Amino acid sequence: MKMTILHRKALTSIALAAALAGTPAPAFSGETAPSDDGVWFGGADAFYEDFTPEAVERNEKEQAMAEERAKKNAEKAKKQRESDIRDAARRDEKAEERRKKNEAKDARRAAKAQSQDSRAGSKREADSGKNKRSKGEPGQLEPADLVYRGVTLGDGVDRMRKQLGEPDFDRQSSVHGITVRYHVYGRKLQVGVFEPEGAPPRVVDIVIRDEGYKGRNNVRYGSTFYHVFETFGRSLRQPVDGKLYHVFEAAGPGHKRLLLEYQPPENIVVAWRITSLPLSEAEAERRYDEYAPAAVAADIGALMIRQKTIDTSEINISGGPPQINIAID
Repeated sequence: MKMTILHRKALTSIALAAALAGTPAPAFSGETAPSDDGVWFGGADAFYEDFTPEAVERNEKEQAMAEERAKKNAEKAKKQRESDIRDAARRDEKAEERRKKNEAKDARRAAKAQSQDSRAGSKREADSGKNKRSKGEPGQLEPADLVYRGVTLGDGVDRMRKQLGEPDFDRQSSVHGITVRYHVYGRKLQVGVFEPEGAPPRVVDIVIRDEGYKGRNNVRYGSTFYHVFETFGRSLRQPVDGKLYHVFEAAGPGHKRLLLEYQPPENIVVAWRITSLPLSEAEAERRYDEYAPAAVAADIGALMIRQKTIDTSEINISGGPPQINIAID
């Protein structure tokens, strides 16, 4: 910029001196003549600006136009920011409205569910005179509740195969000291068979994980225990072999039970089990102690609870001491 000012002053001095002396101003070659846009190129070492009125006016107009564009862009950016703020505020308002609507809807659903539960409770109380079932009371089950596709406890292997077909495979398992052979039908069904010495094998355990299976009163996979209790009566829940069940026991001998496995926290039915096996080691011991003397006295060879040999040398029974093979009654 300093160089430009110095050159400009020099040119002005030369032009003024020439005018006073009456001599013509120095001529410029084509390389140093003013260009069309008013800029002079004085060779590689000099740069000269045109300060003619036209050039100054043009520069002022361009500067004014640039300032106007900058002002418009600033106003446009400001308007865009204000618009973005308004849009964000509207979105927040709509989200708040949706939240309030959802809360109101949830409150209505909860009130409706509470009302339905209240009506159901009133109905159960009204029917309590007709239905005398209580926790642990026998006789809640019906024979059909202990049958799966024509197979029930005590059936032989031939009937099992006739009703269910050939199993995929079988495996042996010990259930509280009792050896049971389980016939496996895919992932949906396992049928446990006890094979006592001196007696034909028979079904003692049916484990059902068939989501399409339906019991009495349409109790099925996913049923709530309100529905279960209305059908079978109430029951205490208890852990069996690491799973949680509601246990219903049939009236009469045989320890026949229906176990409904449930899934917390939803408390819905996820599996069935029809069994006459002991549900714990303590029960197995108790049942053995109860049946062993009766087996010796009656000279019974296989009662079906646990395979144990009892010392009968001191017992005088005609025909010789019996072989006791206690398993499941």
